Amino acid sequence: MVSSDIEICHGAHAGVQCDGEVITIQYVVNDEPVGDVRVYTRTDAVHVGQELARDGYHKDFPVSGISTADVKVFGARLVEYGLKGQ
Repeated sequence: MVSSDIEICHGAHAGVQCDGEVITIQYVVNDEPVGDVRVYTRTDAVHVGQELARDGYHKDFPVSGISTADVKVFGARLVEYGLKGQ
């Protein structure tokens, strides 16, 4: 299993784990979990990441009050994670 802590912006990050086929994400803001744990196939993670990178929005992204640019950068990282599994 591969785990990463991806910073979205100051104070907000995503704990991401990949067991090879499934990606689990827990969003954290100011050291407090935000929203439910998200579980995606790698393919679904790529699609979510693409929408975040393109639009700066996805219905499953529970973090608010941060710049669209930061969300887009995170989306690109999620695409990469989905493609490579790390």
